[in-house]
Amino acid sequence: MGLLRCTQKVLTEVGIKAASLHEGDDPAEELALWYSNLIHLARKKTLIFTNPATCFSLVVPAVRRAEVKDLPTVFVNALASALRFEGVADETAARVVSLFEVTHIGKTKDRRPLGVMNDLAKHIEAHLYYDYAGDPSLMDGRLLKKLNRIPWSGLKFQTGAEQLGHVLRERYGWEGRFAR
Repeated sequence: MGLLRCTQKVLTEVGIKAASLHEGDDPAEELALWYSNLIHLARKKTLIFTNPATCFSLVVPAVRRAEVKDLPTVFVNALASALRFEGVADETAARVVSLFEVTHIGKTKDRRPLGVMNDLAKHIEAHLYYDYAGDPSLMDGRLLKKLNRIPWSGLKFQTGAEQLGHVLRERYGWEGRFAR
């Protein structure tokens, strides 16, 4: 079971009623819990997903309202794509993605991942104008790679990619390394 903890902006956009939100505990598996936020870049909606245990993040630029309504599918596709782009072995990536065969949606509980996503939003906005000519639809995996190489003080100045690598090695027996 996977859990997406969403900000009020995302919940409003998805159209989920408070009664149908997940109220239980967070999953024990580190990679089964992600936080989601919605920001606007160049007047287009952009989704940011962050794993609180690793601070590894996903960015889905220029999403349409219909896509946001199917949030679990958007997330799973973004996660699979990011793991593939980072060079994670297919069988390891499939095991991580399989955590979200059943996906619950809940309200945010922890402010730390929200702070990470707010910092990322500033980085994304800067890269958008300097590297992508202000067009969010041009953003690609290179931006994601840059964002996941930012050291975080909450991780003792390790990066999201390094932390994800540790989790994949410990929990899934992955033997690869993320390129810097």
